[in-house]
Amino acid sequence: MAEPAPAPADKRLSPIDLDWQDGYSGQTVEELLSFEKYGRTDLLAAAFAQAIEQKAGRGGRLSGVERVVMAVRKLDSTMVVDGFDNFFMYSSQFAPVIVDSLNLIGCKRLAKITERALRALRLTRVSAKRVQTAVMRLDEKQEEELSRCDASYWKAPGPARRLFAFIKARKGSIRF
Repeated sequence: MAEPAPAPADKRLSPIDLDWQDGYSGQTVEELLSFEKYGRTDLLAAAFAQAIEQKAGRGGRLSGVERVVMAVRKLDSTMVVDGFDNFFMYSSQFAPVIVDSLNLIGCKRLAKITERALRALRLTRVSAKRVQTAVMRLDEKQEEELSRCDASYWKAPGPARRLFAFIKARKGSIRF
């Protein structure tokens, strides 16, 4: 009995090929993009961020596009379970670029909320170290303002759809 002919490349891929719960597992940029037809662009954006983070962990040089993806995903994944205080404390390296990153992908409302959260820290200049130090010294009024920013963020549409569109439009600047 003859073996069936292999399906075209895009037909062979299925959601099972990308284990959504384990995240990125070696796919190329094009392979990840091909999963869009199965929905869950939020998980695809997360897989891209994980692949880029692995690249950074290997000492790979990141493009500006890749840095935007990492910053936005780090903010959004932190905000899902915590708030701005945790983002600023544990991902302070992204604080100087997060507002611009959100604006770049078209998330103007989230950018304004994040800018308000940064202003609550009362910094004259935003740097990773200054942000982290400010979070460790929050007063009650600052904590209340950050809580209001958290609530505003959670009410706004998340960045996943726009981040995925940004990734698609700039796929040539992404390399794993």
